[in-house]
Amino acid sequence: VVQLSLAEDQRISTSTVTVGLSAVLTCAIQGTLRPPIIWKRNGVILNFLDLEDINDFGDDGSLYITKVTTIHMGNYSCHAYGYEDLYQTHVLQVNVPPVILVYPETQAQEPGVSASLHCHADGIPNPKLVWLKNGMDLQLSSSTQLSLI
Repeated sequence: VVQLSLAEDQRISTSTVTVGLSAVLTCAIQGTLRPPIIWKRNGVILNFLDLEDINDFGDDGSLYITKVTTIHMGNYSCHAYGYEDLYQTHVLQVNVPPVILVYPETQAQEPGVSASLHCHADGIPNPKLVWLKNGMDLQLSSSTQLSLI
């Protein structure tokens, strides 16, 4: 008789990995005589697809993803073959390091004339930009002549 279990606090598992690295999702379903683990994404069984980036299902039922990209973000589920009612959901989040898209330029202005410096960065999660002047955080400055928008 097959006896399977999954701890309540493991029904949903969240993993975060940086783009370009590998990810291992381990199915927490336990039991004696546990049948092979089946992995799905968007209702499609992954075990039998010949995917270049998802190509190894370990003896322990783990799902291996090589060179993670943003297309791998999303929900994966695992269950023991023949026991679809007991499943674990894995939420895979992918971080993308910030990339500066607009670099500030050097400007020379007469005293009293406004100057604008622009900077934009992209990444996942959205990067927080911080402006420094002489190594000091400008947001901590008490200057009334400076506005950050």
